[in-house]
Amino acid sequence: MKNIDLVGEKLKNSTTMFLLFSYFLNAFPRVNTIRDIAFLLAFFGFLILSFRKKGKIEFFSPMLISIVLLVVWAAVTTVTAYEVGDSIDSFFSHLIKYVIILLVTINILDSPRKMEWLMITFVLSTLIFCFGAVGYFYFIQSNPWGTRLGFPSMAHNIICFGTNLAAIFSYYILRKTDKKYIKWIFIGCIIIFVASTLLTQSRGGILALTCSFFGVFLLEGKNAKIFMVFFIIGILLLMSPAKMRFLNGTFASDTHRMRIIHYYMEVFKDHPIKGIGFAIDTFKNEKIYGNQDYLDRIPEKYKSDLLPILPHSMFLSVLVRMGVVGFAVYIYMLAVYFYMGIKVYIHEDRYKKFSVALMAGMIMFLVGGMFEPVFIHYLDTIFFSLLAMNIVLWWSSPKCSGSKVR
Repeated sequence: MKNIDLVGEKLKNSTTMFLLFSYFLNAFPRVNTIRDIAFLLAFFGFLILSFRKKGKIEFFSPMLISIVLLVVWAAVTTVTAYEVGDSIDSFFSHLIKYVIILLVTINILDSPRKMEWLMITFVLSTLIFCFGAVGYFYFIQSNPWGTRLGFPSMAHNIICFGTNLAAIFSYYILRKTDKKYIKWIFIGCIIIFVASTLLTQSRGGILALTCSFFGVFLLEGKNAKIFMVFFIIGILLLMSPAKMRFLNGTFASDTHRMRIIHYYMEVFKDHPIKGIGFAIDTFKNEKIYGNQDYLDRIPEKYKSDLLPILPHSMFLSVLVRMGVVGFAVYIYMLAVYFYMGIKVYIHEDRYKKFSVALMAGMIMFLVGGMFEPVFIHYLDTIFFSLLAMNIVLWWSSPKCSGSKVR
């Protein structure tokens, strides 16, 4: 029996390592194959543990209904889509795959302590990425410091999602530890992550960073720090090349963005209930992309020779692809996420900081998602990891879930 228990324990440890390694690789472009292999190894370990009854599969939480509804409605919109093949591909690669990752994550990293390992993994991988990206872009490629940090494989408006989340997690770890040298390490990490976000010159990214820390300090009742964070980010912004993207006349009036919104709202009006289908790449659909009927409907001031690209917002994308029903389900899932976080915040003093960090992480994601397309594998991983952390934190809060302390 001892030998069997020892084998099971080693298998669980190996599974945990492979799972964390797959999350670690998420920060780096062009390593999708290695990342998928790492997760497959973790998935097989999870299955073996489950069959050996060394690990009980858990999935019940307030979020379960919304996830099931999302999967069911996405399946409906897939079989009725304009492009069924593309929708099927997106359904499995951008939803089912990540629901499975969510299931494995909440059962392997099944305690707040283990979820802190995931936080540290995000911070470490993003830190390495920032050093490599800044060094390569500005020193090896010799780009001017006024050039926006970004690559064909990792656009500037996508980089800031990872750096902002790493800054939030670093702040959580900074406040949780009592060791001064660790505090200084994570203060340095925060500075690097904020600087990297500023170098991307992404207005949505900078706004998302500001709103997330505003949420942190507001929930913690530290009103003085709210003004401090605005002051610090404002000073850094004025010292960086990103200031011109806020001070120029196009900040409040982005004609191209407004053109996209008007165009895809016309698409939505033609498909209000089920949408056009779950396919992520709407620009591949010849009935939707560059359709002259939709171009003729948009206001004259937004007409030009430049065709609108894919919906430049996560909310607009969901509305167009899954209709008002899918949009309502998506909003319901987000509402449940914040309900769980707020309830843990109110009832569990020992997890207040953790719940604040997770709510701030989702605020960051949603604010950034208002301005950017987020349905790519890099950001899918971030989104579903936040869901997983929130579920495990809920399970670990007896006053909320009624379960035993983990």
